Amino acid sequence: MKALEDIIRNETKYLAISKAYESVGKIRHEKSFEILREGLSKDSWNETIRQGVMRGLGELRDIRGKDILIENSKLGKHVLLRSSAVLALGKIGEGNKELLPWLYKYLRDPYVLVRRAAVQAIADIGLMESIRELEDAFISELDAHVKRSIRKTINEIIEGKREKEEIRNLRKEIDELRKRIMEINESKKNYKP
Repeated sequence: MKALEDIIRNETKYLAISKAYESVGKIRHEKSFEILREGLSKDSWNETIRQGVMRGLGELRDIRGKDILIENSKLGKHVLLRSSAVLALGKIGEGNKELLPWLYKYLRDPYVLVRRAAVQAIADIGLMESIRELEDAFISELDAHVKRSIRKTINEIIEGKREKEEIRNLRKEIDELRKRIMEINESKKNYKP
């Protein structure tokens, strides 16, 4: 954590600071939320640093970040910041329908980036009750990329095949740990004092 805090304090490149904030969220340290909240005060070109804060809040998956994300997803904020905040709402709302009304609103946003982020966030939450809103958005959507994302999300939710990346990573880690345990057990069997 200290290395990330040093980057945040001393680095001059916006992208490096942004990535440091994102990493602060990923490590889920007890101080992560406070550090991320402090990052909101840093100005940068195209809101690069605050985008990293939004991604960090999403990675932290702490519901305390909800109000910050909602505030930064509103019209009037930079579109890149808004789309980062909307994506993060999907991560903190995984399996939780409380945030869906906010995300449904963004399906009709004037900015394509925000609409795409809303579709991905709804996919991350992954609840069947989203199907109706997604179908309605599909009908009115003009952008082909967003339409394709909506169709894909609907299919994934209906088929129930959407496996969360985090779950896949955990399974991979478990498999690696099992392999390591087997290697340790083998080395114990072959050990002769």
